[in-house]
Amino acid sequence: MRQCYNCEWEWRKPYEPAFREMCPRCDAFLHTCKNCRLYEPAAHQQCKSPTVEAVGDKERGNFCGEFRFMKTEPPPSSKNSETPDSKKEDDGLNAREKWRRLFKDD
Repeated sequence: MRQCYNCEWEWRKPYEPAFREMCPRCDAFLHTCKNCRLYEPAAHQQCKSPTVEAVGDKERGNFCGEFRFMKTEPPPSSKNSETPDSKKEDDGLNAREKWRRLFKDD
């Protein structure tokens, strides 16, 4: 899933956004560092690519030729995800009980 970094609106078009394309929901630029698969806040110039030129404002549209929309995982559906109650069952066990269950040590 490809989303706007600002409001999480989903980009469903099969192509990359144009250089000055804006999010229809929040008017943020879409062709921007914060939406790029190469964006990494901890990296030099906050980009994984060593060949790109420095971009001052990571939220503004830019002309980077290496831009590819970052793909994110869709949120888990309620049918497939663990319910909070099912997780709580195991959380109450102490380490010894977990060990016994793991190795069936009675």
